[in-house]
Amino acid sequence: MVKYIERVVDGNGNFFIKPKVKFSDGEFSDNEIRLLEDVTRTFKDYSASELVQLTHRKHSLWYLTALEHGVLEYLEQGTMNSSEIPIDFARLLEDVPAKKAIYKDQREYLLKNQALKM
Repeated sequence: MVKYIERVVDGNGNFFIKPKVKFSDGEFSDNEIRLLEDVTRTFKDYSASELVQLTHRKHSLWYLTALEHGVLEYLEQGTMNSSEIPIDFARLLEDVPAKKAIYKDQREYLLKNQALKM
């Protein structure tokens, strides 16, 4: 990610993510592009701090994952600012087994496709 984006601080101390290179849509499907456009439209005016507050709320996947792996306290205290612990987004579909299966199949396909590109 370091070669694609950078963190910028505004005059109020807010952090923003800025691109380092021009966006290329060649790696994305039409559906993924629509999703990126929707996310951009929804959150374009949020600062990094606001996004952190939103995504790190109690009972969020981030919160639950950090808690389950014993790093929540370190992250909240600032003694740790990141981890390599993956967040399992399939958990959002626990109550919808058919969609969860489709999600897992798609993830597997994408991982295999990425491996072939290396």
